[in-house]
Amino acid sequence: IETARRAGWPAWGLDFPGHFVMRLDGARDRTILDPFHAGVTVEPPALRRMLKTYVGPEAELEPRHCEPM
Repeated sequence: IETARRAGWPAWGLDFPGHFVMRLDGARDRTILDPFHAGVTVEPPALRRMLKTYVGPEAELEPRHCEPM
């Protein structure tokens, strides 16, 4: 996060259950990255699977899961 911010990119740690991910905010979009898996981009379907793994099969991805901590 600090490296991204020093490069001028708005970056945040997210309040995601069970696994730390980060968000980079661009002028027109947002990107969710997994810093513990080589910084890969995490698309919404993968976030849903992660959420269900950590919270349970009934869990649904909500906007609050992508909000800064």
